Amino acid sequence: MTKYSDLQVHQGEDISFRLEIVDENGAVKDLTGLNARARFRKSYSSSNATTYSFSTSFGANDPTLGLLDLTLNGEVSDDIPRGRYVYDVFLLRDGSLNISEKILEGQIEVMPSVTSII
Repeated sequence: MTKYSDLQVHQGEDISFRLEIVDENGAVKDLTGLNARARFRKSYSSSNATTYSFSTSFGANDPTLGLLDLTLNGEVSDDIPRGRYVYDVFLLRDGSLNISEKILEGQIEVMPSVTSII
């Protein structure tokens, strides 16, 4: 079942979101053999819009813990125009888009920063 959550990103900041993935019974999901993809853009229907990607990794480098980290480097976020975007996160088996599960979606608000830390 896909969950929904809104996120905020400040331009120029390194940011990381940690997701705890659980099954339908609430037990930690073993992510062994899976990869993840997390992307965002201005709208779901804008096929020619720029698409941005989070880096993904398993928490503590151990997929059995059910933790997935989404990371956006400050140098990347600094170049993203401020505004609202839509995003989704998929778990992929063997990197195949044909065998995937959407686990999270929502909106991201990219907000300007007054002070640059880069």
